[in-house]
Amino acid sequence: MTVPILPGPFSFLAEAGQAVGSYAQAKEERKRHGEELAHRAVIDLINQVHQGLRPASVLADPEVKKLFKHAGFPEIPDVLLPQPQEITQRKTAAALGAMPEGGAAERAVTGVPGEQVAAAQESVTKLAGAKAEADIAAGLPQIQAQTEAAVAQAQQSGASLNRSIFEGAQRMLGGDKNFAKLSYEAATGALDYRIRLMMLNRENLTLERQRIADQARYMLEGMKEARTLFTQAQADYDKQKRQDMVTAGLDPTDDKAVAKYEAAHPPPQYDDILTQYLKDTFGVDQNEFHRILREGIGASGVKDEQVPSGGPPAAAGAAPAGTRGSPVYQRKLKAASSGDPATVARQIHEAVQAGDMDVMYVRMLFADLKKTLPASRYKALRNAYNSLAADVVESVP
Repeated sequence: MTVPILPGPFSFLAEAGQAVGSYAQAKEERKRHGEELAHRAVIDLINQVHQGLRPASVLADPEVKKLFKHAGFPEIPDVLLPQPQEITQRKTAAALGAMPEGGAAERAVTGVPGEQVAAAQESVTKLAGAKAEADIAAGLPQIQAQTEAAVAQAQQSGASLNRSIFEGAQRMLGGDKNFAKLSYEAATGALDYRIRLMMLNRENLTLERQRIADQARYMLEGMKEARTLFTQAQADYDKQKRQDMVTAGLDPTDDKAVAKYEAAHPPPQYDDILTQYLKDTFGVDQNEFHRILREGIGASGVKDEQVPSGGPPAAAGAAPAGTRGSPVYQRKLKAASSGDPATVARQIHEAVQAGDMDVMYVRMLFADLKKTLPASRYKALRNAYNSLAADVVESVP
């Protein structure tokens, strides 16, 4: 005879335990999903602020701060806090409200010309653009014609374009159609906008595409730095030119005398400065520069049309983390400057091995250290690093 086995008085606990485990798992999944949604919302909000669709002051809202915390951000970065320009904007808006509509005072504040002036400016811009296109078709010097077309585009977009930087960037980029807009961005200051977009889009890339895009971003950082160096070199040159001409009894406003001086003493060129900077900092030549940009711009996922033609954003703020001018980079530079050379070299090498830094980043770091450290200390640091690394810092002798 079969004796049935009756369930014990506590047999329900096993089932209850399974139910509790399933509930905990579901709860954890809901929490993780909520954090993911919050993270996406934060990234979208940051994009809107950078694009000027929302004021930076929205980031100081208590609910937005809660969203940042829920997404895993401990606090809103300083770079994204309300900028002083917003105060000026509010005051300007208040002043406009008190002015007669359509009057001269309103046009002076807004910078929007009257209908007749605007029509005249538009005609001039269209003629300049048409002339540039005709020059290209007629076979005139291509870079000069492209410069006139870029100037006309900048005028229509309300941007300020540096002709010397545009022409130098065109020579450096070799007229490659894949880089058609980079010269314009370098000359109007909009490269910073592209760099920011590349940083924001970085988390959507695979590790390999991140590496390729990062290298292209360092090249763009180089173009930005060369712009700063060129601007300073140009200012120094103009000051010296005026001093030399006055000393020689020449009129600095006489075009013929200026042309004669510049023929004997050529002014600085943006492409020369950029070439030297890339060589000294990253150890790359023009061909390598082209290759890195060609691969990295595509890998970044940032399209030309995403970068505005009107020049840099009105309130760009500090550079995002990971770029040369960012607080993060400056802290690393400061730490590398103050520690024991052997210890600092080992820490940098370990960061490269862990994937926290790449070779280009290290070269950029060493180039800046060379400018700030005493020669003996820099040499000790460089030699200590080179003794550990496969990719030695040869580009910074």
